[in-house]
Amino acid sequence: MTHASPFSEEEIHNILIWMPGGIADSLLALPALDSLRSKYPHSRITVAAHQPVTELLHKNPAIDTVVEIPAKNNTGRLGRARFASGLKKYRFDLGVPFADSYSSALMVWLAGARIRMGHNTGGREALLTHPVAVLPATRQLHRADYFHDALKPLELPPPKREWPAWVGRKGAPQANEFIFQRQVGKKDVLIAVQPGAARPEKSWHAERFGILCQKLVGEHGVKILLLGGQEEKSLLAQVEKFCPPQTAFIAAGLGLIDVAALLKRSRLFVGNDSGLLHLAASVGTPVVGIFGPGSPLHRGPYAAAEAVEEVTKNYACSPCGQKFFKECKASPHGRPYCLEDISVSDVARAVERLLANTGRKKRGAKNGT
Repeated sequence: MTHASPFSEEEIHNILIWMPGGIADSLLALPALDSLRSKYPHSRITVAAHQPVTELLHKNPAIDTVVEIPAKNNTGRLGRARFASGLKKYRFDLGVPFADSYSSALMVWLAGARIRMGHNTGGREALLTHPVAVLPATRQLHRADYFHDALKPLELPPPKREWPAWVGRKGAPQANEFIFQRQVGKKDVLIAVQPGAARPEKSWHAERFGILCQKLVGEHGVKILLLGGQEEKSLLAQVEKFCPPQTAFIAAGLGLIDVAALLKRSRLFVGNDSGLLHLAASVGTPVVGIFGPGSPLHRGPYAAAEAVEEVTKNYACSPCGQKFFKECKASPHGRPYCLEDISVSDVARAVERLLANTGRKKRGAKNGT
């Protein structure tokens, strides 16, 4: 009597994915998860993730169940370990810790997954039944391809750069109310702008964003949507003051589903190297990403080339460890020079190219070409 391969669909019924922290990495892990779903269409995929990413994952068609990882500052390591052990009841056949940390592999081990697969980083080989070697070439992969590589033994189909349609105006009441109250009509061209970043050293100057927005309003008659967290209201107001009245609108502190719906409504997105850059790409909105310390080769938007413009000076030291400012000298404005040296003209030219490109596609669609 012959037995099916332990990686066959007959043997893999229940799958646990332990997602990485942060919006950007969580989104960049989704193409690998989509490939996993295509290989195991009838298996149950459970995803363990952090807030606020769980809000987005509930909408993903490749996922059956989302469980929220408790925050460390609320439960500590022991509470998180109890949470992982509590998942044993699901009897997972396969567990994958996408993050490279030892702790994520430990959580999958505590969850009792029979097969545990992931990169052999951080001394966690003993916790994995199928560790995947990280070679020098592996480190050069785009982050989305890196996550896919962690599943190499499964021989999955390659990840796609086409995201499934997973979000719309339904289920996003705050986004709909926002658009209604600002009287943004169907014919209005909306450009989403995010001037903030998780760390100030990774964000382009607010004044430069303001000048860019002023230029776009004056030359194209667009309306500007300023996105950020509740704590970034003053930053968004700095950009807003550069624009004529009723042409720029601040959207601060909205949930990620509402932000995703607003991004989907926008003609394009302009912003720093951040989670919202990848969120915009994931809903099919063309993006202009501003990269200083980070590298678009590794963490650029995972989308079709014609829908992406990456503005970077490509300095030899990029990407760096981002230990500001031990590895490089700060500019007089407290920015690394790889970001400081990006001008308004650099970003404006990228926006113009993307506007022209998306305009041609729209005209072609109307004409049936």
